[in-house]
Amino acid sequence: MRQWRTAVVAATLVGGVMAPVDTLQGQPRSCRLPVRVTAAGGVPLAGVDVSVAGVAVRTDSTGEAAVPIAMPGEYTVRARRIGYSAAAARGSARCESAPGAPVELRLAVLMQSLAPVAVRADEVRRYTGPMAGFWERRDRGDGHFFTAVDIDRRNAQRMNDIIRTVPGWGRNQNQRNADALIKGTAVRMGALSRDQAALGSATKCFPTVVIDGMAATMTELSLDGIDPRSLAGVEVYVDGSRLPSEFWGTAGQGRCGVVALWSRSLDALRHTPLDQQTAMVDTVYEAHEVDLLARLDGELSRSPVYPPKLRARKTAGSAAVRFVVLPNGEPWLRDVQIVSASHKEFGEALAESVQTLRFTPARRNDRPVAQRVELLVHFGERAAPPPPPAAP
Repeated sequence: MRQWRTAVVAATLVGGVMAPVDTLQGQPRSCRLPVRVTAAGGVPLAGVDVSVAGVAVRTDSTGEAAVPIAMPGEYTVRARRIGYSAAAARGSARCESAPGAPVELRLAVLMQSLAPVAVRADEVRRYTGPMAGFWERRDRGDGHFFTAVDIDRRNAQRMNDIIRTVPGWGRNQNQRNADALIKGTAVRMGALSRDQAALGSATKCFPTVVIDGMAATMTELSLDGIDPRSLAGVEVYVDGSRLPSEFWGTAGQGRCGVVALWSRSLDALRHTPLDQQTAMVDTVYEAHEVDLLARLDGELSRSPVYPPKLRARKTAGSAAVRFVVLPNGEPWLRDVQIVSASHKEFGEALAESVQTLRFTPARRNDRPVAQRVELLVHFGERAAPPPPPAAP
């Protein structure tokens, strides 16, 4: 019997593996050190590298892992994941059928804090480029607006996928008018359709369609013949009651409303479809892991819009968001988190404005990479008038 046990031990040593042997049962013991890793708020973190005494494992979707240990005792557990601060804790490994309580580790997100942005209620915003009017009217909120990002999120395949979502469409107009747009049938620009003219109805008309600032002059046009994925923006005015002055001459006073379409070739804020954005997110780096930090492109980016209700009340506050800057300089729009907000409206306005931000991406080993950043915006009260000049 003694010779047999000696042979087992020798074979184990030759193989280079020290496997603990139970002296009573003759079976290897199951020594495990359970670990659970979470982020802020107790959210489980998957894919965290956990190491104990030279043995490394990775957490599963529940944020948990069990590290095999050679023998029971006290060990230091280390956890690390790209984009998060490393953490360490002490834990006890037990060689029993029922393991003890898991070692709890919480990782904090590491990101670069961009220079804070100030938005004032009395600020005069400047709009430039071929789509300056679109963005200015969108900020004023006169009509119903859809950006390239909105179209992408809706996965709109046809124009009626967008038009039918406009509140009140068809309610204040003749139902025949609404059906013509929703069904994508031929629409005559700014005048009666031939069917209506034949019926002798002078009270029914269709909205004017404006393409890149020019009213369509053809007799009839099928909106569903236009791919919404080729557009940078769509703005809709149900009737002439709130039609901006820019469209008065174009739309024949716009009594029947306007549908304005803007080509993506005109917009400097090129948008990569969300599925293609996700394919770019291979590894997200921390600020200290890149050679050059991501930085905001002030020439292309647009500052957040001051929420009208809070501006009217002269309410000041701040909000912060966290997101990833992709290697092409765009923000990853599937992962925009509101970190803090003094008022809900400030947080919503800032999160919505992320789609209009552009960056010079971070670089690592002389190539652009994805990096996590955090942006803080201060919304200030209306500026006080300047003091009178001093008396001579």
